[in-house]
Amino acid sequence: MSTITGSLGGGAVAAELFTVDQLAEISQNPDPVSNDLAGDRAALVPEMKKGGIVTKNQITAFLANICQETDWLNTLEEYGDEAYYRSFLGDEWWYHGRGYIMNTWRDAYQRLSSVLGVDLVSNPDLLAQRKDLAARAAVWYWNMRDCGPVADRGDFEGVCSLINRGELVPQGPIHGWEDRLAAYERAQSVIGTGTKPITKSETEIAIGRSESVTDQITLVYDREGWAYDTASRLYVRSNTADLDHKTNKDGWLWANVGTTGIWWVIWWGSMWSMRGGWEAAPWGPVDSDPGHYSHVHFTFV
Repeated sequence: MSTITGSLGGGAVAAELFTVDQLAEISQNPDPVSNDLAGDRAALVPEMKKGGIVTKNQITAFLANICQETDWLNTLEEYGDEAYYRSFLGDEWWYHGRGYIMNTWRDAYQRLSSVLGVDLVSNPDLLAQRKDLAARAAVWYWNMRDCGPVADRGDFEGVCSLINRGELVPQGPIHGWEDRLAAYERAQSVIGTGTKPITKSETEIAIGRSESVTDQITLVYDREGWAYDTASRLYVRSNTADLDHKTNKDGWLWANVGTTGIWWVIWWGSMWSMRGGWEAAPWGPVDSDPGHYSHVHFTFV
């Protein structure tokens, strides 16, 4: 009988990631109680864990940006009135900035409707009213922009440019750059407890397998094709390979894309194809899970 084992990728995470007090210090929020920073933490931590935002550099870069975007956690909706919104959004003024990363324009709300399974086109205010949706949207955007690897190598300016300008190398000024940097420096000084990476021996599990990895767990794949379990969020490895998977020298499992005739893969709001690489998942009815968060779609040549 062969086995698979799992370990959180990129440095694992202890239970808390950050505390309310640390969030208050980073945001410099004048009234953490009235502004419900406890609610912010409760919404953000589970989604950050699911999205893999668990290393110190990622946690601090993520929190610094959402603090600046939300006026230091004072609001989940861009300040202004209809006249102000129309001055730069025109007839799409209703789709002004909302959420922890101020999502703007109708197409952004349409995409998030598919990603979150909620009709934000008809009711965009939900993104400002429900912190759970705002947290899911922010984590999805972070991963869709591939901010994690940029943060892990210490390129905070690159992270901010991806979030604010949609480009890794800023071709112009980053809005609120000095404030973002100051928040990042505060975060780097206070975040530590609860973010020490767990070693493989602390998280490793063994699961019996009689025929195939997929008999025991449900696999999804990160942007590089590495396989992990949907339930535990643990990356997996095996001492054997099969038709759909292969292993590296350490046994970590990845999709055998390109050698088994896979034409495209859709998962977690993104789509990989042999022709186009990674891009946003295609649209579809909200109730059909078009972002493929509950299942993975493979199409073979």
